Amino acid sequence: MQYHINGGIYRVVFSGSSNSEFSGEHPALIIRTLKEDDIYLVLPLTTYSKEKMEKVKRNGFGHHIKSTNSIARIDKMQITHRRDIKNRWLENGIIKIIPDELIELNVKVNKYVQLSSDKTQKEYSKYYEQYNSILDNFNKIINSEEIEDNIFTISKKDDELIVKCHKREINCLSLIDIQQIVITCCTTHHANISSDNDFMLIKLSVKNN
Repeated sequence: MQYHINGGIYRVVFSGSSNSEFSGEHPALIIRTLKEDDIYLVLPLTTYSKEKMEKVKRNGFGHHIKSTNSIARIDKMQITHRRDIKNRWLENGIIKIIPDELIELNVKVNKYVQLSSDKTQKEYSKYYEQYNSILDNFNKIINSEEIEDNIFTISKKDDELIVKCHKREINCLSLIDIQQIVITCCTTHHANISSDNDFMLIKLSVKNN
């Protein structure tokens, strides 16, 4: 006998903050992963209403399962271990999705994963291009080379080199990325990085021997 029915609807413990829309035990459709029998994708279900469905269309990614009178919140999907899957969800008997609707739901899940992957590829390409561009430009600043389309404002004060940049020009990078770029380029300088709502400021001073 199967311990968990793949594609069945169970009471699942969802992780998340206490004020999250889906946290604690909640009805969910479970999808066993291909190679790990104890690991599942779980899609929380919420009772269907026209108003809820319209809201999901505006702000989320869901699918109306007519046979269970529910909305599968694909955008709230989580990965969980078998131990967080409790008993079957019962409501006047076992709640079951019909096979044709599971096919439709799988199409939507696959679409959501594909769109997410496409977004990741697009955003990471922008990040990678921006990182290398900033690294190249910052290295030229340190070596007093000319820069085309320079996004940095450079000034000097006493023994400091002050490099200023609008945050929108580095919107794909994290603070750790900026720190790593500075460390890579400024092996002979002390660096201090600060920022406000609009600008990032890097102050460089020559190390004392």
